[in-house]
Amino acid sequence: MFYEMKYVTDNSTLDRVLHFSNRLFKTYDFIKSRSQWQARMTAQPELLVYAQASDEIIAVALAYLEDNGNITVGVVGTEQRYREQGLARELLSLIENRAKDLGVHLIALGAVDSAVEFYKKLGYTSQLLIQSQKHTVDELLSLNPGYPILYTNIHNGTIHQLCMKVTKADSGLRQLYENTFDDCNTQIMCWKAI
Repeated sequence: MFYEMKYVTDNSTLDRVLHFSNRLFKTYDFIKSRSQWQARMTAQPELLVYAQASDEIIAVALAYLEDNGNITVGVVGTEQRYREQGLARELLSLIENRAKDLGVHLIALGAVDSAVEFYKKLGYTSQLLIQSQKHTVDELLSLNPGYPILYTNIHNGTIHQLCMKVTKADSGLRQLYENTFDDCNTQIMCWKAI
């Protein structure tokens, strides 16, 4: 298969990439955040990369430089029929190389359970972030079956956070937290030191 790796450098391409992302991840609405992605494209277009075969976008990896000097990857996705061909790996490699050029030392991203092993193979470490506005850190800690605690925090004075080191996706643990605490949300976070 012949494909090209490209950077998002104009509004027309940005729209195509966001529509692709929105179609691929039906639960996310990337179109609503278009102005944010446009600002990111203007600032660092080499962090917004995609693969194209003929005129069809077949994979994307969209990242941005945070105020703290780290890079967050907002989305990584490949069209179903092109998966397992190394496209996502290659796109992430382009972002990692650009991160090194920028002097960035950490890349972070959220992951679905099924992608944790993929990111682990690329050198990313996984952690489970648990958040609640109504329930205290101590309450969140009460359900921990023994995973090492990386940190606890109260973000913005209102969001209680618990972060555990996990070596694999544990959807049962995530469901336990979300079912026990009505306002609780969980997210697998992956990070890599560059």
